[in-house]
Amino acid sequence: MRRLGLILIVLVSVLLYGCTEAEEETFVPEVPTEETLLEFTLTELLEFDGTNGKDAYIAVNGFVYDVTNSEYWRNGGHNGFQAGRDLTSAMTSQSPHGTSFLSRVPLIGIIVEE
Repeated sequence: MRRLGLILIVLVSVLLYGCTEAEEETFVPEVPTEETLLEFTLTELLEFDGTNGKDAYIAVNGFVYDVTNSEYWRNGGHNGFQAGRDLTSAMTSQSPHGTSFLSRVPLIGIIVEE
C-alpha cells in the first residue's frame, strides 16, 4: 500500500510538471504611466538607429524600447537587424529568444499614427 501511494505521488508530480511547461508567451511589458512614455511615429523612430552616436530604439508590439546600452545592439545592429524600426515581425517569427529579452531593456515609449 505504501508503495502504491509513492507511485501515485510520483505520477501526479510528473503530470503536474508537464502541465506547467508552456510555450513562450509574447512579452507584455509593465507599462509606465502615460505621462512618462514618449510617443514616436514610425518615421520619427527611424532617427534612432544607433549609428553615428545616436541612441538605438526598436519598436515591438506598439511599444518602443531603448537598446542603446545593450551589449547585443552595438552601433544599433543585432543579427542583421537595425534599430530605428518596428521589429515586431522579426521578434515573433525569426528571433530564437522571442520577445523575452525585452524585459532587460528600458521601455520608453509607444508608437502612434503618422
